[in-house]
Amino acid sequence: MMSPIGIFGSNGYIGRNVCRCLEDHSIPFREFTGNALNVSDVRKFFAGDPTAQIIFLIGRFTEDYRESQESNVTTLYSVLSAGVEYGLKKAIFASSGAVYGNTSNRTSLESDPLRPVTRYGLAKKCAESVLGYFSNLNQIKSIILRFPNVYSEGSVRGVIYDFVKQARTKKMTIYGNGLQKRDFLYVEDAAEAIIRCLDYNAGGVFNITSKGRYSINDIAGLIGKYTDIHIIHTHSGVIQYNLILNPLKAEKTLDISFPDRLPGTLDKIFAV
Repeated sequence: MMSPIGIFGSNGYIGRNVCRCLEDHSIPFREFTGNALNVSDVRKFFAGDPTAQIIFLIGRFTEDYRESQESNVTTLYSVLSAGVEYGLKKAIFASSGAVYGNTSNRTSLESDPLRPVTRYGLAKKCAESVLGYFSNLNQIKSIILRFPNVYSEGSVRGVIYDFVKQARTKKMTIYGNGLQKRDFLYVEDAAEAIIRCLDYNAGGVFNITSKGRYSINDIAGLIGKYTDIHIIHTHSGVIQYNLILNPLKAEKTLDISFPDRLPGTLDKIFAV
């Protein structure tokens, strides 16, 4: 019988969907509800029930350097350092395509150098290094999933959330010329990708994305079908670049491929 999967960050946006997906697949799991920065709390969690695998989803999107490092990096170190004391064998980590930085006009491969241009991307890069450290030192199998912009009808942050919120006011601000491209992944697909990795018996780094790739102007155009909006372009403090993930490795190795669900999601959002 499979030991329960340890979930760190179960109350977060992706975490809630991961828990729902685990329930749908009848996979046992335990939710960590303590303070991940408190090693004593983490040790109590691991001591309570054998937990050989964890899914780590803790992390904040913030441009405050100290907060970003603490929530994305220090928490992971705390959990892994306690976990190895209790026989942790595998960790699945939710990272971000932001670790790549500016890759010009081509899609980003897992083998590309990591050159983040945001503090969030920097924190995720550091967290990946922490995971690599524990993998090398303690032979933990680590799976790193690099996600793009994750969205749903219930989004509480991100490009889609921001644009929908602005559209309600009939005004929308686009930074730069709006030609920068991004890819987007529905939150339930992100959760499904994580679940698929539970049965993958090796480690690795994977880009997880969908067929949904849009420029910022494209998204504004999609939303403009539902409501009249006045678009304002601003070039103040803009770092403009494309960030598109290449999904071929995940498609071949994990046998996953996700469709573009953004138009259908916008239908549901604006039907309310």
